[in-house]
Amino acid sequence: LGQTYQLDLDACHIYLSNISLVKADGTEQLLEDVVLFDFQSTNIITNISEGDYTGFKVGVGLDEILNESDPNVFDPGHPLSYANNTHWSWAAKYKFVMLEGKSGTDLSSTFAYHLGADALYRAIDISQSTSISNTETTILTLNIDFDKVFENIDFTEEKLTHTNDNMPLAEKVMNNFSGALSVE
Repeated sequence: LGQTYQLDLDACHIYLSNISLVKADGTEQLLEDVVLFDFQSTNIITNISEGDYTGFKVGVGLDEILNESDPNVFDPGHPLSYANNTHWSWAAKYKFVMLEGKSGTDLSSTFAYHLGADALYRAIDISQSTSISNTETTILTLNIDFDKVFENIDFTEEKLTHTNDNMPLAEKVMNNFSGALSVE
């Protein structure tokens, strides 16, 4: 009989940016420039224009312009603020994704993925028909399937990346995000 391999996610911080709804004619309504997702996050977006939408766009990480931001110019409550401890340095810029936890048959091994580099930004298009009306509340939920995020990760060997020290692993985790997001 095989042993059960366990995974316990202790910390999760993910930048989502350029969040937009897409109309049938291809025009986009930008909903948010940037949000910082973690386990305690509930980001509610209001004031969405009435209409029929066919898709949803979201960036995992920060595009080159947002990644160049100076964290010292933002108020502490802003997602890009230095207070969030998500900025490495002026050269390395922001950590797009920080996943930390324990793994193994007895959760005795640790893992840490701190991912961030312009090349790791992932723009994702999700087909999702939705109608927004001024007379009723519409709730769209962005889901992250962590089984897909960690798909094909060998936690016995692939335990650590701070991006440049293990770029293949950083790319693997970021690529997994492309199929891990859905909207309902």
